[in-house]
Amino acid sequence: MKSVFLQILVLVAAAFMAGFTSNAVRQTLQWHGNDPQFLKHDIVGVSADEAAQLQNDPTTLFLDARPAAEFAAGHIHGATSFPAEDKDAAYSELRDFLGPDMKALVYGDNSMQVVGVAEYLEERGHVVRALEGGWNGWQKHKLPVEAGTP
Repeated sequence: MKSVFLQILVLVAAAFMAGFTSNAVRQTLQWHGNDPQFLKHDIVGVSADEAAQLQNDPTTLFLDARPAAEFAAGHIHGATSFPAEDKDAAYSELRDFLGPDMKALVYGDNSMQVVGVAEYLEERGHVVRALEGGWNGWQKHKLPVEAGTP
């Protein structure tokens, strides 16, 4: 009985040390954002602050993956509507603007909207990044927004 108790104690101590070490190492790693869907689908996330710096970059196109009505109600200043539910139509309108030097920065209300648009564009050879925190994160940072279609 004493040896079983000792074995359990050793296992608990080993698990504690493994967890402590894992957490210590994880804090030193550089992640591309913290959205699990972006990580799962290997999409590079960009913080709102980094994205704000890209607004003046003529080679970055902000794409709003939300439905067109939500885009019309409000969106990131200078963004273009690219609804996740109608990717083919949106792409046919923007294909000429998405040349080899252009990068797309996609945002939306939820990760799956963004992942759908990002993968769609990546399959067509475009460089795509995703806004961490999406539309809500942008608004929380009080960054430039506009209403209506630009």
